[in-house]
Amino acid sequence: MINLYDSQITDILPDNLKKNADNIAISYALSNQIKKALEYSKNTCVYACIDQLPHEILDLLALEFRTQYYNQNLSIDVKRILIKNTLPWYERAGTPSAVEELTAVVFGYGKEAEWYEYGGKPG
Repeated sequence: MINLYDSQITDILPDNLKKNADNIAISYALSNQIKKALEYSKNTCVYACIDQLPHEILDLLALEFRTQYYNQNLSIDVKRILIKNTLPWYERAGTPSAVEELTAVVFGYGKEAEWYEYGGKPG
């Protein structure tokens, strides 16, 4: 089996193409870029491992993400849900669906109502 980190395109080329200078140069350049991409990918594992992280790390991660309505006294399951949804909620910040989801996670239930639905004033 070929190790992706240490491999080059020339490893899988037929013998008549392995000796071509252009192919060797392209293989070397691609190999270097693959190594960089693999090094960057190591940093993404924290987000993928949220379900295994302890309270202390979740608290730090929530601080780093600026997770809304996060509290250190929440249960670990609620903390994980809040952190996992932080980035999607920021993408939809202020929309009724984001407000309802956030309210449901923190309080267990909730309904968003627009100002015009209950006779309030805008803003």
